[in-house]
Amino acid sequence: MTCKNGTVSKGDITYSKTSFTGSQTMVTNQSGRQTTVKSTMSGKYIGPCTK
Repeated sequence: MTCKNGTVSKGDITYSKTSFTGSQTMVTNQSGRQTTVKSTMSGKYIGPCTK
């Protein structure tokens, strides 16, 4: 995905039956300096929401 200000974000998520893993890399230019942010994520199903 590319934003109007030139920020570029790329990533992927892999799902299994009850969990997921993923990563994202975002590159942006602020005040003439390039900044790269790398994130990883993971999660698992812990049951239905309670009211």
